[in-house]
Amino acid sequence: MADCPLQVLIVEDEPLIAMVLEHAVVSADHLVVGWAADRASALAIADAHTPNVAFVDLRLQDGETGPEISRYLSAKGVAVVITTAHPGDLVDLGRPLGIVPKPYSPETIEAVLRYVTQRLEGTDVEPLPPPGFYSRKGAAPAVSARLKPPTLPEPLPQPPLKPNK
Repeated sequence: MADCPLQVLIVEDEPLIAMVLEHAVVSADHLVVGWAADRASALAIADAHTPNVAFVDLRLQDGETGPEISRYLSAKGVAVVITTAHPGDLVDLGRPLGIVPKPYSPETIEAVLRYVTQRLEGTDVEPLPPPGFYSRKGAAPAVSARLKPPTLPEPLPQPPLKPNK
């Protein structure tokens, strides 16, 4: 698969974010097979083009349909990468390969694509997940039923506010 580009489905309802994601995918010499902003479009594109990998936002134009899309794609053997600004809101996502919290850089997406390529090649050595990507050991297109959100440090206590005089 190293010489063959990945076929990538983008499921994102924010046009600017989707364009940055598409540019990163194309810059990494992979193909974007479609761009969907809602559940119906995502499932139609997935059925028509059989992507290898999909970047799926959890909250789309038609509501919080990302988890349903993730489960559907995972069941079809697509390597799903969840992209979300709300990593604490993860629910049953099927078996995604991992999560990339928003905001992310194009370099992070390119590194995730290299990681996905290595995972799909099925080498004996487990590749290291790139910075900014959270996965579970043993995850391939058939990963875990749930992902744990990244552990964030506790906020520092704030001093009490003094009233203005």
